[in-house]
Amino acid sequence: MLFISAESIAWQYSDSLTAKIQEIFEQADIPGLGVTIFDTENVLYEQGFGYANREEGIPYTAKTAQNVASVSKTFIAVSLMQCIEKGLFTLETPINDLLPFEVINPYLPKEKILIKHLTNHTSGIVDLEKSWKYSYYLLKPQDFEELEFGYGEKAFLTGIRGDSTMSLHTYLKETFEPKGDYYNKKIFKKSAPGEAYEYTNLGANLCAYLIEVATGVSYRNYVIEQIYKPLGMKNSGWSHRLPPGTIKAQTYLASGDPYPSYSDVDYPAGNGATTIADLRMFAQDMMKGLKGDGQLLQKESYEKMLTPEHIAADELSSFAVFWYTNNILKDRMHDGSGGDVAAHMGFNMKEGLGYIMLYNHGLYPEKQNQAQSKIWKTVIKYRQLMAEENP
Repeated sequence: MLFISAESIAWQYSDSLTAKIQEIFEQADIPGLGVTIFDTENVLYEQGFGYANREEGIPYTAKTAQNVASVSKTFIAVSLMQCIEKGLFTLETPINDLLPFEVINPYLPKEKILIKHLTNHTSGIVDLEKSWKYSYYLLKPQDFEELEFGYGEKAFLTGIRGDSTMSLHTYLKETFEPKGDYYNKKIFKKSAPGEAYEYTNLGANLCAYLIEVATGVSYRNYVIEQIYKPLGMKNSGWSHRLPPGTIKAQTYLASGDPYPSYSDVDYPAGNGATTIADLRMFAQDMMKGLKGDGQLLQKESYEKMLTPEHIAADELSSFAVFWYTNNILKDRMHDGSGGDVAAHMGFNMKEGLGYIMLYNHGLYPEKQNQAQSKIWKTVIKYRQLMAEENP
C-alpha cells in the first residue's frame, strides 16, 4: 500500500489552490485574506493574500490578527461547557437563578429562559438597533468628512453612542431591566423560550456574562486563561487588546478607505481577535475532542456542544451550543461578519479536515461578497480533494 503523507497532499494542491484564490481575490480588490486547511495534527495549506495594512505595505500572513466577529461565540461555547463540567450550572439552569438582575419577557412573564435557549438562539431575545448602538464606541476621534462611505457605514459610525468605561454588567442591566436606560420591550419576541429561532448577539453576550457571574472572573480574562493560553494561541485576544508584538490587520470601508477604529462593551459575541494560525489550533482541538483527545473539555462535553438538537436556523443549518451544523456538508461551523471583517471556520469529521478564512473587509460591496462566496466554495472543493487522499 502506498503511503501518502500530509505534506505530499499539501504540495500537490498548494500552487493550484493559491492561483485560483489569487485570481478571485485580485478581481474583487479585497484588501487582505488568510486561508488555512488542516487535519487534527497537520497544516495542509496556510496562506496569506494581499495586505494586513495597504497604507504601510504590511502583508497579510498566517500570523496577522483581526476581529473574527461572530466566530467569537465559539469561545463562549467552550467556556460555558467548562463551567458545566465544574458543576457551576447546567444547560437546563434558568438564567434568573444566576443573574443579579432579572430578565423577563414582558409578553410571557411566567416563562423561564434556560441557558440552553441562549446557546441555540431560541430565548425570545432579539437584537434591536436602539439597544445595541449604545454598546459600540470609537477608540479615537475621527473626522468622517475625510472618508468615503457606503452601505450604511456612516449611519453606523455616526450613530453609535457607547461609553468605553461601561462594564458588560452595566450594559446588560441597563438593557434588560424595565427601568434601564437602554430598555425596550421589543428586544423580546412574543414566543415562548425554545419555540422560535432568532439569532441574537444580545443573548450570546448575556450567556458570557453568566460565565462571569459563576466564575467571578471577567469573561475576557477567562478566555485568555482557559482557552488561549492552554492551546498556545499567543497572538489572540480582543480587538483592541492583543498581546505585545502581535500584528493587527487594518480593516477597510467598502470604498477602500481605512475603517475607523471602534470597539464594543458587549464584546464576547463578536469582538474576539485572532489569527488563522491560532484559530486553527482551536479548531483542531474541537476535532480532537470529538475523538476523545481534546485538551479543553471532556469528550462528552465536545459532543454535547457540537451536536444539534434539531434547532433549525433554516433549511441548511441546525444549532447546537452556539456551533451550528451545515445540513448539506455536515460541517460543524460558525461564520462571522461585520461592516469591516468576515470570518469562516468549519470542519468535517468524516473527511477529517477543517478550514478557516479571515478577511479584513466586510461583505460589501456586492462584488466582494460574491468573491468571498467563490473563495469559500473553492476552499471547500480543495478540502474535499485533499480528504480523498489524506492518510
